Amino acid sequence: MLHQATAPSETVLPRSINMPVITPSSGTAFQAIPPESLTAQDSGTPQHRIDSAQVRSTESASEFAELQWQIDATAAIAELMSKIASARRLDEAHLIVANALREFLGADVVAVGTVNPGSSLVRVRSVSDVSSIDESSQVSQQFEQAMSESIVRFREQLARTTVVDPDSEHVALMQLAHERLLSVTGTQCAVSCPLFSQLGPQQTPSDPEHRELSATQSDPVAVWTALFRQRPTELDRWKYFANACQQPLGESLAVAGRACEGPLARLRRVVSESSAWTRKKMVLGGSLAIALAMTIPIPHRVGCVSVLQPVEQRFAVAPHDGILEQAMVRAGEQVHTGQLLAEMDATDLRLQIADVTAQKERAEKKRDLHRASGDAASTQLAELETDELAAQLALLEHRAAHRQIVSSIDGIVLRSELDEARGVPVRTGDVLMQVAPLETLRAELEIAPADLAHIKLGQTVSLVPDGNPLHRVQGTIDTIRQASEVREGRNVFLATVTIDNHDGRLRPGMKSRTKVDAGYRASGWVLFHSAIEKTYGMLR
Repeated sequence: MLHQATAPSETVLPRSINMPVITPSSGTAFQAIPPESLTAQDSGTPQHRIDSAQVRSTESASEFAELQWQIDATAAIAELMSKIASARRLDEAHLIVANALREFLGADVVAVGTVNPGSSLVRVRSVSDVSSIDESSQVSQQFEQAMSESIVRFREQLARTTVVDPDSEHVALMQLAHERLLSVTGTQCAVSCPLFSQLGPQQTPSDPEHRELSATQSDPVAVWTALFRQRPTELDRWKYFANACQQPLGESLAVAGRACEGPLARLRRVVSESSAWTRKKMVLGGSLAIALAMTIPIPHRVGCVSVLQPVEQRFAVAPHDGILEQAMVRAGEQVHTGQLLAEMDATDLRLQIADVTAQKERAEKKRDLHRASGDAASTQLAELETDELAAQLALLEHRAAHRQIVSSIDGIVLRSELDEARGVPVRTGDVLMQVAPLETLRAELEIAPADLAHIKLGQTVSLVPDGNPLHRVQGTIDTIRQASEVREGRNVFLATVTIDNHDGRLRPGMKSRTKVDAGYRASGWVLFHSAIEKTYGMLR
């Protein structure tokens, strides 16, 4: 503000003049300039007044451009935070950050990584315009090393940004990993910036003098690295943008991570953020809760494998020596009472019947001649020969009448030695087929020796067949065999359960996952008794 002049011919200068000054950190400010810095020629000459006005106009345009850029940067950060909040997964949020930073900074590549809490290890989570990342590739590993280097510089040297520019005259310490990254990717400039979060017990102080110190004391949650093939012309502006977005983006990613974390991760975070005394109380309370939970009675179920077997079996055998003309059924087919299973060849039988019939007729004529001649002895021998041939003929006719083999029960063919065979010689009593009924089956439970003491007669058993996992069958234990058997190389004890199978869903030979209800025991005993018994047995 100018003071009123005392005389028309001279101008009284004020003590100081407020000039606008733009700083990246504070925006627009006004600085006091002493009057002695302005000469009388500057204040009185019209030409110099015009020059001064032009300078102030140029400075005002520069100030306006700088303010406009800061407004655009703030809007970009706000828009990016909104996109992060709308992400459904944490990986999606990281990719949103990488793509947005690449577009706003004009970088060629931007990578975003997460920091392992309590260390400087970084894992690359997203790369701009890349849907999947090969973590074993050389580029990914170099990104991780450069990001870890940025975290170390952030913690040790309070460096909020790491800028590696080979053309710059100023070379900072601890930039070897960034230089290797530039060499691998063929780029000219790299900018890395950690993102920190103050969510939790630590808060940012309102005092501006301590705000920067508090920021450097915050634990980084993520870090981004931007690569440029050509050195950006407005590198100072990018450094200002990097500093400005550190906390907002870090807190947005931290919130997104908390929203996507599971129950176990959430519990681990709550415990880590609690005080030492609170953690002790939580551990003590959790231990007491676990101890009480171990005493709660729960059902004790013994698991084992069972195999379904038929309760009874019928065998179809060859009725006599001869040739099997044809087997009518195969193994696994259902049959009914009286159904034809196989048929013996009758050709040989017919020839034998014809031969024996002829011999019998000759013997009868011989007997009649001896009787007519009065030879009693020869007549008696001829009668004996006739009777023998008659017996042979009766046997052959019986075989011819019973050459068809039929099923005596309704059931299923478990085994067939001759599936649809023709012309196979068989002997009397050879087992041709094995048929068993399906209405009732027997489940043989293979009990391990360690579980035998918990198995009692009458206990309820639940079976789930492997071929039909949605079908559950129940029964009770009928018998427990006292002698062990070897099944599939394992020493087991067999317990049997009768299963009703009127619906015909089950088949002999099916294996089932079986649970035996062995009563109620304390939950701690149910969970750990097997491990304790095995350990005790190894130490004995």
